[in-house]
Amino acid sequence: MTHGELVSKAMAWLVGKQRCSVAVSEFVSSGMETPDAIGWYGWHTILVEAKISMSDFIADKKKAFRIYPKNGMGAKRYFIVPEELVEKVLQILPDKWGLLYPKGRSIIIVKYSENFADRNQTQEAGILLSIIRRMSDMNRPIQGLGVKWYQPLHHYDHVPRAELYVDPETDSQATGGSTTFNDVKG
Repeated sequence: MTHGELVSKAMAWLVGKQRCSVAVSEFVSSGMETPDAIGWYGWHTILVEAKISMSDFIADKKKAFRIYPKNGMGAKRYFIVPEELVEKVLQILPDKWGLLYPKGRSIIIVKYSENFADRNQTQEAGILLSIIRRMSDMNRPIQGLGVKWYQPLHHYDHVPRAELYVDPETDSQATGGSTTFNDVKG
């Protein structure tokens, strides 16, 4: 199993079983951590890190946001590994972390994550802000980003309930003109 396959299964688990309304994988932003997969269920976040080998898993422990867990993202944090690594990883799993592995089309939860009350919510919000800024540049869509638009309650209610405006001139990564979403259709 490849790293990419583990990440894809983690994303399906976040959006499906964990009911995350927003989930991204390997999303690079200005923060120091680039999660393999992270999802939001309201303000609750679930981080999933994919590891395909023991050396990959052990190397992860050296990252600053693993040494100091309050600097990491995720109210819940999981590793997803191939089934053959489960027993080895379980023996040295960091405190509070959960463990997952894919089996067919399912994700097996070997150990549930405990809650990380102290976490880097600023970086979590930074990822969401970066997503919004990048969405404003319609000439450069984000591959793998899915957006759900909520339908009006009544068929005659066609007026948008919110307007999203992003000024890419204030974002050094964006190019092109500003975009205002006035007529959103689901």
